[in-house]
Amino acid sequence: MSSDANVLFGEFKRNSSETIRIVLSRFAGRTAIDLRCYYQDDLGSFRPTRQGITIPPDEWESDLAQLYQRKGNSARVDVYRKRVAHQRFLNPYFHYELARCAYAAHDFDGAIGHLGFAIRKRPKEDRFYFLMSLRYQGKGDAKKAQRCLGQTKTVAATDALKRKYSSEIDTLLRSGQNSH
Repeated sequence: MSSDANVLFGEFKRNSSETIRIVLSRFAGRTAIDLRCYYQDDLGSFRPTRQGITIPPDEWESDLAQLYQRKGNSARVDVYRKRVAHQRFLNPYFHYELARCAYAAHDFDGAIGHLGFAIRKRPKEDRFYFLMSLRYQGKGDAKKAQRCLGQTKTVAATDALKRKYSSEIDTLLRSGQNSH
């Protein structure tokens, strides 16, 4: 499959002018399964509608693992479960969620480790830095917490987010001054 190719898995007639296609698509280095309704235009060509869903690999591989489990094919179940685990491990948002869970359990070092991975994968994600600042604050390291909040504000996409983080920085600075 070339870098930006699509492979049609199936096509089902919905009615006289619509069809549903199942396509394995690859675009900009990302692979997904696309289930979409297509309509027939005046020239007889099929065009995609907004009615559909795009499923990333970690989700469809998980569904395939469940399907093979129901069919009793344990070898295939193991293959797809390993793929799911690998996809999740590479996903910075999965690490962000692990960091949130670690923080809730007061495992600040674990949270910081997961957030470090997430930030390396997505260095422009303000919420990763914000959560990291809270983790350092929970650990008692106000200097690193302030630095992370500053980075949060730097990468924030909108003025509203920047104001929100500025307010958080002010609150953090006040709490740091009160502890001395």
